[in-house]
Amino acid sequence: MVNTHFQLPYLNTDQCMLRPEQNKLGSFGLIFERPYFYLCDELLICYPSQLIGNNRRNGIITTVPYRLREAKKNNITLQCEQLRKEFCSEEKNQHLCRIGQPGSTIWHGIMIRTENKNLNLSNSPVFVTTILLSITKQKYEINETLKFYIKFGRKEDIFTRVILENDTLKSKKVFLGNDNNLLKEYLSKVDKGAYLHKYAGLWALGLDLLPTPAERHLHLFVYKGCACSINVWFKTPTIPESLKPEITPRLETGYKNCSAKYPDNTYELGNLKDEEKIIKFSIKAINNGTSAAFAFFNAADMFLEINFRGREIIFYSYMHNKIPKPISKFIGSNLLDFGTSIDLTIRISNYYVWILFESNVFEKFIKKLWPEDWWNGKFLNESELKILIGGDFILAAPIFIRVIDEQNLDYYNEMFDVIQMPYSQKIRETTSIETFFRFHFKIDNKATKFSIKLFNGLEENPYIGTTVYSFEVSDNLTNVAIKTGDVSTKYVLVIVLFGSD
Repeated sequence: MVNTHFQLPYLNTDQCMLRPEQNKLGSFGLIFERPYFYLCDELLICYPSQLIGNNRRNGIITTVPYRLREAKKNNITLQCEQLRKEFCSEEKNQHLCRIGQPGSTIWHGIMIRTENKNLNLSNSPVFVTTILLSITKQKYEINETLKFYIKFGRKEDIFTRVILENDTLKSKKVFLGNDNNLLKEYLSKVDKGAYLHKYAGLWALGLDLLPTPAERHLHLFVYKGCACSINVWFKTPTIPESLKPEITPRLETGYKNCSAKYPDNTYELGNLKDEEKIIKFSIKAINNGTSAAFAFFNAADMFLEINFRGREIIFYSYMHNKIPKPISKFIGSNLLDFGTSIDLTIRISNYYVWILFESNVFEKFIKKLWPEDWWNGKFLNESELKILIGGDFILAAPIFIRVIDEQNLDYYNEMFDVIQMPYSQKIRETTSIETFFRFHFKIDNKATKFSIKLFNGLEENPYIGTTVYSFEVSDNLTNVAIKTGDVSTKYVLVIVLFGSD
């Protein structure tokens, strides 16, 4: 978990009055954004409570009806209080824990978690983000939302709302859970002396978190779990609503207790039959990591192993030899430095194994591996497949297994740089006596013909020129014709592939 103390400039009147050259009045708030497909084990934001009865650090005590009860501390409050004690036990923080400072009073907190509620690996993940608070026992859930904004009131009122954003919903202000009913009931009884603690919910968070008018700074103490990928920003009323915050460089301050290795876990991939499958997952490096390994098995043996070591990715392909020659890919950064995230998307069929690597420390690349006699399509036929995952990392996104069908075929073809027909490629001038060209292509099930041609003298149209060599298959793939022309190795040649449904 990473601990970082933020001292943020705060001016109470910014939510009520425009500053010079400011066109629109905004609100204080917290913006949360989660990368697609990623999880969050824990994001805890602690703050000095304004509504707790013993908060005397500013010489102001909240009157009894507007206090939050101290007797029954829930789990979030207990966690923040323990973290406050740990924070104040460090010599470097003593000045922040004296009377009148943020460490001298009880801390409350906001806990954010994102989990995958669908445990069936073959179905799409269902991401649910949970919000827990010190000031209420309610649990708030947000489904399938990558970005949300907790807005601490506005000029017209001081009630906290949540603005949700996702692919289908660009902006919707809501009271989550039972907050709307709680707020209505509280407002109907406040003149009769209703106690705030009986009706407190997320709607009252701004009242407890934002400092008094006399204060000039807001103190937030952020504790981020090792497997949490959510980014969070504090927004002031002077920042335009439409402005997307920039992600700041990763902070190196605080302490990081991210040392738990991911144990060797085996996941069943099922039988391929005539299908193609996608396996997707993401890892995040821990402290002092040295290695990571991913092994693929059929019913009898291992057929592929991938190792991460330092700046090197090593592939051991058993698809041709029982004692394979390692294939190395060197990366500019240490793959297992703390904070490194790597996404792996594996496309596997009876013809090949392709792996897409994406990361925050290197440019994405694709490794394509082909078994012996791959064109027969018998590589993994009728075999139960497994993947073994383990090493010095944390699983940052759920394991996801999907069969490629007609609806998502184009999407995955584009992801893995599958060449669409027709295709033309200019070849460099060569002075060799012989030049070899190798093609890996799979004929469409509905194809009736295709051709491969070597052209010379192309001008504007990349598919018209003097034919040097042609290989044509026609008549529902039953007739093969090969033609050759004059060949000069000093000409600039173009190789062209044509396909037909």
